[in-house]
Amino acid sequence: MLKKRIYSNIRLLFLSAFLAIVVSGCATYGQGVKKSVDNIKKGQYQLAEQEMKKALKPDGDDRLLYYLELGSLKRLSGEYSDSNFKFETAEKIAEDLYTKKAGDVLSSMLLNPRQSAYPGNDFEKIYINYFKALNYIDMAETSQDQSSFEDAVVELRRLDYKLKSYEVEKGNYKEVEDKKKQTFVKLLNIFKKFQGNWVDQDWLKFREDAHARYLAGVIYEMNNDYDNARISYQNAAELYEQGYVKQYSLDEDVAQRAWYDAIRMMIKSGGWSNEWPQMARDKLSEEKRNDLKKLSASSGEVVIIDHIGLAPARKEMNLVLKADANTRSLYLYPILTGSPQEKDDQRAWFFLLYSDKGVMSIINNYSSGGLSGVAKGLSRKTISIGPLWDVADNLGLIGAIGSTGIRVTVPYYSPVRNTIGKTEIIADGKRKYLLKSEDIGRLAIQEQLLNAGNDLNTALARTSMKNIIAYQAGSQLGGLAALGGKIAAAATSACETRNWLTLPEQIRINRISLGPGNHNVKIVTKNKSGVVISQEEKDFNLKPGEVKIWSKRTIVE
Repeated sequence: MLKKRIYSNIRLLFLSAFLAIVVSGCATYGQGVKKSVDNIKKGQYQLAEQEMKKALKPDGDDRLLYYLELGSLKRLSGEYSDSNFKFETAEKIAEDLYTKKAGDVLSSMLLNPRQSAYPGNDFEKIYINYFKALNYIDMAETSQDQSSFEDAVVELRRLDYKLKSYEVEKGNYKEVEDKKKQTFVKLLNIFKKFQGNWVDQDWLKFREDAHARYLAGVIYEMNNDYDNARISYQNAAELYEQGYVKQYSLDEDVAQRAWYDAIRMMIKSGGWSNEWPQMARDKLSEEKRNDLKKLSASSGEVVIIDHIGLAPARKEMNLVLKADANTRSLYLYPILTGSPQEKDDQRAWFFLLYSDKGVMSIINNYSSGGLSGVAKGLSRKTISIGPLWDVADNLGLIGAIGSTGIRVTVPYYSPVRNTIGKTEIIADGKRKYLLKSEDIGRLAIQEQLLNAGNDLNTALARTSMKNIIAYQAGSQLGGLAALGGKIAAAATSACETRNWLTLPEQIRINRISLGPGNHNVKIVTKNKSGVVISQEEKDFNLKPGEVKIWSKRTIVE
């Protein structure tokens, strides 16, 4: 009777665990706030806030995201002061989590990542100060309170401190370029290809933010601090030129725009008459040099910053780990799930990061299976453990893997499929296009690519540990119990899919010079087929030499 009851409970565990796998295989943080995101796309920010508060808690593991997302939503609603309160709280939480992180590394690695506090990415922490600064500028515009400009400058200094610390930790673009020129490193990169390592990690690191530097220049210029404005514009120009444009596939003209404004500040502040003409010859196109000749001290400027779309949601990919005693190797295969497009994305992500595509791997696969062996290798990852096979067997890993394998989950991003085309500024008969100065979607993907190897190793170790424990406990009750234990362990396998979803997918910027007085500025956005999808206009009354920011958000369903 007791034995029958045990097996009945095992069958129940088996069924419950199987259903949990189906559910957890689909559940991600992004789907948890899907209703909120859908309402944002419709412009229904109050409803979006209500749904976000249901999905996230201010004191749970998602507390950082709670304040980041609500800070964004308050900004979208025009509640700038409340937005900054939320962002200030988020910044304190991020700092607190960072100080605790070092001591919690091992314990957090053993947990389901979604059951631990989300600490935020480096670039997400930069955008806390970025949006706080913009909030202060918008508050100054509506209240005419000069102190808000000073608060914006404080945020710029905080942002500068963070960026400098990242540069010290990760190196700058010049150091990376110098490293690439070294003979030994060139040889090392050649032989990395034998290991199938196609990802150049040096060019994936987020080490600076050229767009944030440029915004700092704009705000300093608005405060008539032309020296700091010049420094910020020049910092942005150098970053764009040295590698930022290349790394994030931005419009090359953004570097010209930043150099032009740096030189403008040299002319405006005076004392640079011996330097700026040479810089103009070295850095500016003939068209930009002609624009310098037309500069008027009385001209005002409207700077347009368009924050486009929503950041891509991080997703979960399922893998299965199997063992082969004949080759004393472990094999990792993707289990493709979701829509046909998602399956294609998962297949491509696995191929890029994990599959056996190195020269030696291809030769080994060809030797063992000919052309079909090569094809099979491109859709799997081989981990040859050789003499460590016996160690793995003694640990219980080989038994836990068994004939069915064990489920492992890792995060991935689908490509950003943006349908938005060009954005045009029209004012006083002048026409300009906004320039892509930041691509947060691409930045997020590159950050994930950089962490993919560590994510996989941690996931393998964590999942193996759970399966060994479940297998050993279940084995004492028989084969069905062992299988039920494995399924229960698989059901708890999950990866980190949380990220700040209300960040824009990309940012575009440009500025237009206008004389003193009243002006109507129109912004027309088209899709990639040339059809108008968004059109807005705003009136500006400019004083001589005044700079104003029009910070807007374009989200298309």
